[in-house]
Amino acid sequence: MRTLHEGRGVAVLIDQHIMSRDAIYVDFFERPAATTSAVAALALRTGAPVVPVFALPLGSGRYRLIYEHAIEPPGPDSPDAVRELTQRCTDVLEMYVRRHPELWLWMHRRWREDDQAAEHVAGMFPSGDGGDAAQADEGK
Repeated sequence: MRTLHEGRGVAVLIDQHIMSRDAIYVDFFERPAATTSAVAALALRTGAPVVPVFALPLGSGRYRLIYEHAIEPPGPDSPDAVRELTQRCTDVLEMYVRRHPELWLWMHRRWREDDQAAEHVAGMFPSGDGGDAAQADEGK
């Protein structure tokens, strides 16, 4: 909290399966995925902007950082603002994974409640990109 109040940035990975009471389910590749509510809750509580950042490799150990526009928070009258903002953040992540599936490091069971979800998502990537990750994830 102090870091945000000082106007500094905080990085959070949102594509991890969350097993806690703070998890909320939002759509990720057309499947409900347990996702951290921390980013949205902190942003709504402190007024800090949520700015997605992605690192794209350039080769020779160099990366191009892409700073997206801040994600617009829901209006103050929204009854489910945390879920709405979490879904918006997840939508931006999904857009980048679809553009660059080979860059998504998927080494865990993201959809633990639905084993068929992993197969469904793996089939969405062209040329098998992502399929290898799904097979590795299942220990095949």
